[in-house]
Amino acid sequence: MNTDLILAAALVFAAVVVPLVWWLFVRRAARRVLAQAERDAAKALEDAEREREAQLREAELAAKEKLLQA
Repeated sequence: MNTDLILAAALVFAAVVVPLVWWLFVRRAARRVLAQAERDAAKALEDAEREREAQLREAELAAKEKLLQA
């Protein structure tokens, strides 16, 4: 009788704890993935901004050259 009660308690405990631990693990992993995605997005935005500025400078130089040639 006592071992049946212990076994039942262990099963209930496992049924509650295992999903909770799994959920915490998945949540933590999702936060890491989200943080990495945010860093990647910020870097992509910075790179695009630098590229835009470089293209703008090139266009301004080309316009000045055409103006001087005219």
